[in-house]
Amino acid sequence: YVNADFIPNSQREGISKHNPWNRFLFYNIGRKIAQTVANFAAIEHPQYLNLLVSSYFKSDDIGTDDLISAFNRGYEESIKNEVFILSHKGNIVKQEDIVIDDSCLSSVIGCDAFLNLVGSTKELPSPDVDSRILKRDMFTLVEHVTQEKVLASMSTEAGLTILHDWVNNASDEDYKKLIALFSSIL
Repeated sequence: YVNADFIPNSQREGISKHNPWNRFLFYNIGRKIAQTVANFAAIEHPQYLNLLVSSYFKSDDIGTDDLISAFNRGYEESIKNEVFILSHKGNIVKQEDIVIDDSCLSSVIGCDAFLNLVGSTKELPSPDVDSRILKRDMFTLVEHVTQEKVLASMSTEAGLTILHDWVNNASDEDYKKLIALFSSIL
């Protein structure tokens, strides 16, 4: 629920759909969402990203197009420009600073080794936070590392060195997890 000084329609049973003030309010409601969600960015709130709107609104009513468009424009700016994602390093960052590991390798070799392997200076979402929403198409600035990219990175000299060092320090259990992951990829 949002309480704001909306301009009502002539019947006073709803809001005026074409009023510039109402469009301004809807735009700013959309703009404030990621900023508000950032206030909950902590491991103590592992589901905090689920407070985000998971898709842009679509209009079923021609009269609401202006309001929905204003909200969507504000929300898109919000998720692109605000810092609201808790990273594996404990930082709160923008979506452009995040990389998603679609290969699942980071869960085996660790975040830092994974980022070294793929040559990224970005950060992964915190493993303690439900970040599935960041895989949605609306998060256009989030980079995705696929299994193919991981395999290509591993075939370089630097990649082989990183994996070699990891294997030399890995427990038998972690090594078995790596083998099981590679088996599922190949």
